[in-house]
Amino acid sequence: MRSIIPGLIVSILLIPCMLKTGSAPSTLSSPVVRFDPATVELGPHYCVNETFTLEARIENVVDLAGFGFRIVWNTTYFEYVDHILMAPVEVYPAGVLHAPILIIDDTVNATEGWYRGSATVINPPTFNGSGTAFEITFRVKHQPIAPEPAESFTITFTESGMLDRQTWITHYTEHSNVTVYPYWNPADVNDDLKVDIFDVLLCANAYQATPSDPHWNPRCDIANPYDLINIFDIVKIVGSYGEEYIS
Repeated sequence: MRSIIPGLIVSILLIPCMLKTGSAPSTLSSPVVRFDPATVELGPHYCVNETFTLEARIENVVDLAGFGFRIVWNTTYFEYVDHILMAPVEVYPAGVLHAPILIIDDTVNATEGWYRGSATVINPPTFNGSGTAFEITFRVKHQPIAPEPAESFTITFTESGMLDRQTWITHYTEHSNVTVYPYWNPADVNDDLKVDIFDVLLCANAYQATPSDPHWNPRCDIANPYDLINIFDIVKIVGSYGEEYIS
């Protein structure tokens, strides 16, 4: 059978100049590129350093022979952790494309906040159906503190291209909306959305600790002087005693 790689390589390398950005309503049978989950909500518990993973799903595709995507994210709130380009299905059963394949691009710029991945089959068969093109994991770097408002961001496909043996595959893109809710109260040391005796006990167990001590608990270090857990931290917890988060 005739190799289809030369034309696909040229086409995929041209994706940044040729593809359309944005999204449109999809139908049940339309090819779609979308993030799963489409909505991520973080907080109001303390969520700095918490991670979340997005799957870039290709759905309802016929004769897929190659793809290329570029996504962007907010680097103030989110830090890149890792990713997996999930091709071919012989290696990643939940992925896309059939071996043998050529990975053309698999590049992350964590400083600027973007990832670009593209791959093509070297010979038929092409891929039909649905699968995950890549997974990407982020860590929360920053969280508002009440009464600051929640912050919402869109992790976006800025480039999205798919090819069959000869032509572009018309498809829709659906992004992921991520909301970071403000941390409601630093006195809620154990993140159970209420300030009670358990928060006081956690702070008491870390009393007089500094960052070098084995019983240090950074979640209890909520008042000046910082880097020392003392009576001022306990007083701040007691000052919020009995409060509960009301959504």
